[in-house]
Amino acid sequence: EPTPPLALGFHPTPPEDLEHLVVKRVQLQRMLEDHPVLVEICGTDRAVEVMRRFRVDYSGMDPYEAVARLQASVAEKLKELDQRGMDLSFDEMEALKTVSSELHTALTESQKEWRAELLSVLQMASLLSRALIDLTGQLAKVQYNHNELQKRASPK
Repeated sequence: EPTPPLALGFHPTPPEDLEHLVVKRVQLQRMLEDHPVLVEICGTDRAVEVMRRFRVDYSGMDPYEAVARLQASVAEKLKELDQRGMDLSFDEMEALKTVSSELHTALTESQKEWRAELLSVLQMASLLSRALIDLTGQLAKVQYNHNELQKRASPK
């Protein structure tokens, strides 16, 4: 039977700190190595596989819908584990909620970064557009002046 995380020295993060907590792949790997119950719950001992399983495919799917599906999947897995008779303590449930919360936070953070990058690309496109409009106006003036000079220089 797996040892509860508190007995292994695991202390859950207070709920108010979860919004700012970011779990990296290396940290997740260490948690999997230190807590055999997480390996049993996740079905793998490799953090990369856990991250791949919970990766959100951005192609054509609303990110909030993807997170909702992911959370539903986590809830279903928890129910499945409970039905198999795996006795999860409150602390283990908190650890799982933390992982779920971190997945949501990571998605939100990547969306913010994507939006910021998209905004800078759109601003640069706007600047280029204005510059091309100005260049077109200046070329029209050059063409007009050229035609005027040509009219004056040509013999009648």
